[in-house]
Amino acid sequence: METTYRPFFVYGTLRPGETNNEAILGSHVEETAPAILHGYRLLLTPSYPMAVPTKDQGSQILGEIIYVARENFESILEDMDELEGYWGEGSSENLYTRVIARPALANGPRAGKEVETYLYVATQNALEQNASYTCPSSTGDWTKREQDFSE
Repeated sequence: METTYRPFFVYGTLRPGETNNEAILGSHVEETAPAILHGYRLLLTPSYPMAVPTKDQGSQILGEIIYVARENFESILEDMDELEGYWGEGSSENLYTRVIARPALANGPRAGKEVETYLYVATQNALEQNASYTCPSSTGDWTKREQDFSE
């Protein structure tokens, strides 16, 4: 099934320099851009983060918009879906669901411009499985997670 090409908004282990970036995205990345996603909050586990929507428009997640090579998009999308435990729309087994989000570019001449991306959002399954060791991020930035776990 062909899916519309869009960049991804990544906020955790898929960010440049993090554990899954090279393994999943590797040489397929054509461009990255720092971005801010409003209307979501970041929950942290010791191993990975979870994005969840919130009505608090002051909440935000810091991350990167990742553009991958179009010729590899379908295979990258499959790898991303597998990594995130997304088995298809409406599956009761999903840990994350893939949605369309509009993060804003964080800097440069186009700062503030929204870009339509794919985003993986935690499902109730993921929240329940991780409830005993999840904490909210104080910064919305996975790369600064140590301060949340040291408090």
